Amino acid sequence: MCADNTRESWPQAPDSPVLRQGEIHLYRCRLSRVPVESFVATLSAQEQERAERFQRDQLRHRFVASHVFLRHILAACTGTAPERLQFSHNDYGKPYLSGETSLWFNLAHSADMALVAVTRTGEIGVDVEHLREVPSAADIADKYFHTAEKALLQAAADTVLPTPFLSIWTRKEACIKAVGRGLAQSLATFDVTGENPIVVPERNSHSGREKLMLTDLHPARDYVGAVAVAGRASALSRFTFQP
Repeated sequence: MCADNTRESWPQAPDSPVLRQGEIHLYRCRLSRVPVESFVATLSAQEQERAERFQRDQLRHRFVASHVFLRHILAACTGTAPERLQFSHNDYGKPYLSGETSLWFNLAHSADMALVAVTRTGEIGVDVEHLREVPSAADIADKYFHTAEKALLQAAADTVLPTPFLSIWTRKEACIKAVGRGLAQSLATFDVTGENPIVVPERNSHSGREKLMLTDLHPARDYVGAVAVAGRASALSRFTFQP
């Protein structure tokens, strides 16, 4: 099974982190605690425009807070001011730092929790979900889950909380975010319930495949998550970000 670290320590993030080859730095942030009014100017004009499209204040706050969070983490890793960071995207929309070829990152958020994963090892993906009832879980699993994943859910059918479904979902999301193809990658073609590495077939290929190292995360009592990285990371460090 993927590593399951139910007792995780998340100390305060250092001001000047040292990210070495083979390491993953993972940061968590409570979005409601980010004073967005003080930091919204660090976002690009495009990000601010996207934020204004949200009709609900809470959703707008979470969008701004999560992107402020991401910019501050990447600024600490690169030594560049948050507002000077520029992003580009691959054909499927995955963001990269413009002009940076040896730093990979990913952002995820659900309800009040956001996670940012950063590494110099290779492509990375992270996902997080707030524990909640998912009425359509059976239909989603039937359509998108691998046969082995469906069997695991069936065995856990009497579980009170929806942890098994959301744990599998966050693992799969972390994997497809790592390979950078979004939902163009068929979710049913790979199994996240076995041992590492997780093998993800390349799209429209019968022979190509990508191998990912997958780790379960528990950033808070009512959240589950996962991080996936291409290549073998020697260490994963967890931190709490508070602006």
